[in-house]
Amino acid sequence: MDAPTLGPSIASVEDLRTLLRMRDEPVVSIYAPQDEVTQLLKAGLHTLRKRNGSRDDAFAQIADRIRSERIDVQRSFAAENGPPAGIACFITPMQAIRLSLPMPVPTRLVRGEAPFLEPLLALFRPSYVVGLYLSPHGAHAFHGYGDWRRHRPIGVSPPAAMSPERSSDMSSKGPVLGWLHAVDRCLDPILPCRHHPIVLMGMPALIEAYASVNVHRSVISGDPLAAGACPDADVLYDMITAKARDDARRRMAGDLRALRETRTTAPKRYVDDAHTILEEAAARRVDTLFVHRARAVATAPRALARALKDAPDRGGDGAHEPAPQLDVASPDLDGRIEAAMAHTIISGGTVHEVTDAELPATAPVTAVLRY
Repeated sequence: MDAPTLGPSIASVEDLRTLLRMRDEPVVSIYAPQDEVTQLLKAGLHTLRKRNGSRDDAFAQIADRIRSERIDVQRSFAAENGPPAGIACFITPMQAIRLSLPMPVPTRLVRGEAPFLEPLLALFRPSYVVGLYLSPHGAHAFHGYGDWRRHRPIGVSPPAAMSPERSSDMSSKGPVLGWLHAVDRCLDPILPCRHHPIVLMGMPALIEAYASVNVHRSVISGDPLAAGACPDADVLYDMITAKARDDARRRMAGDLRALRETRTTAPKRYVDDAHTILEEAAARRVDTLFVHRARAVATAPRALARALKDAPDRGGDGAHEPAPQLDVASPDLDGRIEAAMAHTIISGGTVHEVTDAELPATAPVTAVLRY
């Protein structure tokens, strides 16, 4: 029997590549919890229509498609495994792209010349935690971001012959390896990319076996647990989060050391100009990107004024609906940095968010090139 999945697919590296190809079109980007998607889709269509100034046939067709897709979305969300935590929609005059997200997102509607990707990029950072607990009684998946967390059992039964008392040679047993392969397939819907770190908890023999048969994963071995131990889900999640954060801190410390050494010993591979970094990232040459988001993101007063002027009206059948947050395209610098982050992720690079004290230069973004 095929292993059941944990829910709809999420924003993957391929999804980001598709979104980056939309950068030359006017796009309405929508982020919302699932229960607000109907209101946000209506606001997005209204905003796009005002942008285009007409209700032509192409717009009518895409509106119909979005409405039909929304029905399909609602049906898929009624699946046995429950709904994803959030949804993202990107609407242009000619197409609409919908992505289910494994983490909640604040309600936001952004109109600009390119997709607003920043909430999606959070999925690819170490702060998005994924863990897997393995025991002879079954497997459990954990994932979370910030204060939000989710835990659920993976619906693939372990081999009947597997027992804690006979765990020493577990990695050589065919049925166990088949079970671990099935468990791994169930992680795909909550992983944004193949190499996103997974914290493994549980019996040491099972952790070793999983790592040996799933070498394409980036795994972090957690603290070993006794064969008969069955920790509380919150306790397990706290242990997984602590391991993930420790690993992220070690990786960032090592990458910052490499950044400083590169600046001194290989200055041609060190870049701190945002425009140059975007060009290098689009050419798949950025290995590590360091971003100071607090300084890179700024709100332009004129942009805010335009957002308020162009906000969807609340007349007609939407008179009682609260107006969603509406923004316009990111300032030029922030747009370049966001695109560089996406291109770096697509090419398998690493993105770190850092503070003033950690960056060796005053620039809001710094990169180490592959060559």
